[in-house]
Order: sequence, then structure tokens, then C-alpha cells
Amino acid sequence: MTLVQKLNIWHWTTLLSYLMLVVLLIIWPTLFYPPESMPPLLLTVIWVFPLLFPAIGIIKRRYYTYAWSQFINMIYFCHATVYLMTSEKEFFIALIEMTLVLIFFSATIVTIQIKKKLTQQSL
Repeated sequence: MTLVQKLNIWHWTTLLSYLMLVVLLIIWPTLFYPPESMPPLLLTVIWVFPLLFPAIGIIKRRYYTYAWSQFINMIYFCHATVYLMTSEKEFFIALIEMTLVLIFFSATIVTIQIKKKLTQQSL
């Protein structure tokens, strides 16, 4: 398998895990566990809004965006950790969130490393 093929696979892994995380954060408070103390749509906007900042860069394969998107991704790592430790009823959905966060993190790192190797080869 060539580096370009590996780069494409890891890019799609990054993109899919990112999109699945966005979808999960939309359906979690609206369909699965709507909050009692605030409107579900408001909570959805609060949760999803920071994750939308790197969307264009990830879709367009801007690898610098891959790197800084991980700072935002850590918000969701903390979010999942809190729910894993405090909410029994939302444990499994928080586990899915944690899995997606870790896949997104790992895939972006591997993609950046492969891109760096490709860049070095072309010099």
C-alpha cells in the first residue's frame, strides 16, 4: 500500500469519526436524553458549536486544521470523561463519544505523520 493510499484511508477515518461525533452530539440531547432544565436545541447548539470551527479545514484536507482541531477535541474528551464517571444512564452514549473522540484524535495524528513523510519524499 502506498503512502498516498494510506493518507486517503486515514483522511476518511478522520472525516467519518469527526462527522459521527457531530451527529452524536446533535442526537444525544435532542433524541436520547433531553435535558429537563433547558431547551434541548440550546444544549445541542452549545455542544456542537465549538466542533464546527474546524469543519471546512477537515473537509478540504488542510492538515494544519487537523492539528489545532485536537485542542477543541479535548473539550469532548473531558465531556465524555465526566459523563462516564457521573451518569449511569448515559454511560453507553458517553462511551461512544469517548471512542469517537479517540478515533478522531488518533486518525488526525496518523494522517499528519503520513502527510509529513509524503512531503519529505517529494523534496
